[in-house]
Amino acid sequence: MYFKKNIIMTNILKELKSSVFSLGIIFIGMISAGIFMQSCSQDDDLGNTKISENEQSLNLTAPNGEKIAENIYRLKEIVSVSVAEKFGIDKEFCITSLKYIPVQEGYSVLIKYETSDNLVGGLIRTNSHSFTVAPGMKVWMPNRVRLKSEKENSAKWNGKTITCTADDDDCTCMPSFTTTSGSSGVSYTCEATPDTCECSMTVSY
Repeated sequence: MYFKKNIIMTNILKELKSSVFSLGIIFIGMISAGIFMQSCSQDDDLGNTKISENEQSLNLTAPNGEKIAENIYRLKEIVSVSVAEKFGIDKEFCITSLKYIPVQEGYSVLIKYETSDNLVGGLIRTNSHSFTVAPGMKVWMPNRVRLKSEKENSAKWNGKTITCTADDDDCTCMPSFTTTSGSSGVSYTCEATPDTCECSMTVSY
């Protein structure tokens, strides 16, 4: 009798262990599925965009309190358009710095980047119209309309992207700026490397 009870208890314990093991497997499977689904969701939201530690530390809030982009992923999406247009192909890149330009209203920021094959570039994003263009600067709109760039002509460009293009493949052109009238205004230009090169500025919406 005692032997039969012992067998029954052993069988019950085996069944309990089996049930607990099965529940454990199911629980682990549910957790794994949840992690996988969350990972897929993040991939869907962020795509294949790679973010460096330096990019994560960048301050996206301009001095006037406005955010220049919702997050670093959105900013890289904006910059990627200029990168593709500049080099004629999509390239992996990292944003290396953000330099906020002192404007009277709105914001203006110089964004510099470096591609995976060590090419450098930059662009200016602004929603301010309190600026001029440096004298002698060739300025184009996307439809290749030439704009006047005399110092006294103030350009009314809200929410624009300013890029610079070298007239020679061996040159590099970077957007730049100088403050004018006792820091009450800003004049945009393109800096060429070497300085014997010529640059063209493009202003796009």
